[in-house]
Amino acid sequence: MFSGKVLSPLRFLWKIKIPPSIKLFLLLLAHGRLLTQDQLLRRNIPCVQGCVMCAQAACETAGHLFLDCTFATRLWNVLGYPQSGADPNTSLRDRLLTLFAAANTSADKLALIATTFWGLWLERNNRVFRNQSRRLGAVHQWIICESTLFVKYSWFA
Repeated sequence: MFSGKVLSPLRFLWKIKIPPSIKLFLLLLAHGRLLTQDQLLRRNIPCVQGCVMCAQAACETAGHLFLDCTFATRLWNVLGYPQSGADPNTSLRDRLLTLFAAANTSADKLALIATTFWGLWLERNNRVFRNQSRRLGAVHQWIICESTLFVKYSWFA
């Protein structure tokens, strides 16, 4: 008989100093529920195939978009969280947890990592739905500014 709590390894997300919408986004990402191209195709929803960030992947997956895409890889490198050499057989959820573990409970670093995932998603959506794109430097600058603001004015944490 069960007589205890089941604690999710993702429970730390609720303590990060970011808006609740980004926390929910990260939960969807960790559970493989973001509507990337592979998820849309699984639901028989037609979409244009291929990564809009690097144009190298045949079908956009969350793992590719956030960690393996050349745009994402360059962004993580600039931020000091290199993704090269990651085991391709490791699940997206485990890679996400590893990234957050590297922040070592620093509020600034946790917010930076969370905002990076969010920034990549927003940039992807701007390219898909608005046909607008920004250079890596502009995305990097936006992420730094937003994560700093989230930590400084964390009324939502």
